[in-house]
Amino acid sequence: MSEEQERLAGTMQGASLRWVKRDQLHITLVFIGEVPDERATRIVEAMRVPLMHPAFTFALGGIGAFPPRGAPRALWIGVKTGADEIVRVQFETAGRLETLGVERERRPFSPHLTLARWRDSRPSDRPRASHGEPVTIATVSTNAVTLFQSRVSSAGSTYTRLVECPLGVSRPGD
Repeated sequence: MSEEQERLAGTMQGASLRWVKRDQLHITLVFIGEVPDERATRIVEAMRVPLMHPAFTFALGGIGAFPPRGAPRALWIGVKTGADEIVRVQFETAGRLETLGVERERRPFSPHLTLARWRDSRPSDRPRASHGEPVTIATVSTNAVTLFQSRVSSAGSTYTRLVECPLGVSRPGD
């Protein structure tokens, strides 16, 4: 992925992009937000239990920007194949966390990997953020969902791994 970030940085010169560090690239399934310590402990314990979904592979490809109109704020790469699997894992994860008071996102889940964020942007930055037919950039095999704690500072976000929730438990009838 860092090669794709370098390629894009070359094509988007002049844009005020802050690139996500390679070791911080991730697909957010559920944004939990700030929670009290007691609830955080219950969330960590809940995520120790394996998800009822087998391990799978997905491919990344296709560049875009959020929001869909106006000045872009985030540059992302989409999920070219395997998106249905990610959506199912997200749905199961969100359902589990909802029982602990984590509100479900109201917008439809759109699996993507954020590559960079604009410090400031103009609507004219948008055409430079996309290119033709999606090409597969990377293929990823996944067998777990990781719960991270994030801390935001002026230097950017830092992530601490709290627990890995394994995939691989088959659903009845599989």
